[in-house]
Amino acid sequence: MPRLVADGDVLVWTAARAEILAADGPAPDPAETERARAMSHPRSRERFLAGRLLLRRALGPLLGLAPAAVPVLGGEGEAPRLAAPHDGLHLSVSHGETVEAVAVAAAPVGVDVEESCPADFAGVAPVVMHEDELALFRRLDEDEARLAFRRLWTRKEAVLKAAGLGFSRDPRSFAVGIAAAAGPVSLDGRVYALAELPGGVGTVALAAEALRLRGMALR
Repeated sequence: MPRLVADGDVLVWTAARAEILAADGPAPDPAETERARAMSHPRSRERFLAGRLLLRRALGPLLGLAPAAVPVLGGEGEAPRLAAPHDGLHLSVSHGETVEAVAVAAAPVGVDVEESCPADFAGVAPVVMHEDELALFRRLDEDEARLAFRRLWTRKEAVLKAAGLGFSRDPRSFAVGIAAAAGPVSLDGRVYALAELPGGVGTVALAAEALRLRGMALR
């Protein structure tokens, strides 16, 4: 099969959850609808369905398939993935407060969107920051610290998603930095390149030395 995504490229789609759910288009996949119904919280159901709808609408034109025919796999608690013959593509989905994001790449990829940070972000910092990050963080004023916390949080979650670990890994065990410029991150002997999403609402991580972020429009 031809390469659908070049090495080093990360294709990213973002959209407001309300617009995804209200848009004319394909109905949700029946199995995904049933999975959503089993979720106890309405917000969780909306987030899950919106994420899957965006994923299918993004991947359909890329794969030359109808959105309903995109072979998305992934059970409860698992990251979405594609069935053969498209399993060479790597996927990541993030649910923000009001925004959904999808990232697609030829190497392991993670995306995280956070539109705000916890009210008690200063209290949470020692639980998620490496000691070097925490030392720098404590020198910042409140506004700088709030921005730095959100930047760090999205970087860590994006890297952990790309690594396939999630927060089973202690986020204090590795550093991603809190400065505006994001350098490559090393985790368990693998390097992850980072890039900030437009508007500063999130981060993409790719298992590579560098990445090219390509913002995509839904067709």
